[in-house]
Amino acid sequence: TIDIDFEKLRGTCLGTAIPHDIPMGGHTKNGVMTFANATGEFPSFSKFAGVVECRNGLVLFINVGGSDYNNTFTENGRKVTWFGGSKQHAETPSIKRLMRAENGKETV
Repeated sequence: TIDIDFEKLRGTCLGTAIPHDIPMGGHTKNGVMTFANATGEFPSFSKFAGVVECRNGLVLFINVGGSDYNNTFTENGRKVTWFGGSKQHAETPSIKRLMRAENGKETV
């Protein structure tokens, strides 16, 4: 299971893109997950998923600027609207986890 280095993410990229000059590039899911992984190693995950469940949180892959979805960041990146795709719904474990966090029952 992956542990996310939230301090590094907050300090480097809150409200901005992951830097493109990181190993494997910040423009790929592999690069983002390696950058975010607390060990700095390439983790195992499904690159087809729009969300990756980790031990200490969730990683949402959010496209912006597309015509098929309306994902936007507000409040300097602290809030986001996210279209999770057709496979995400209220009974999906990752969505349940997000909803528990929104209700103050869990930190994601």
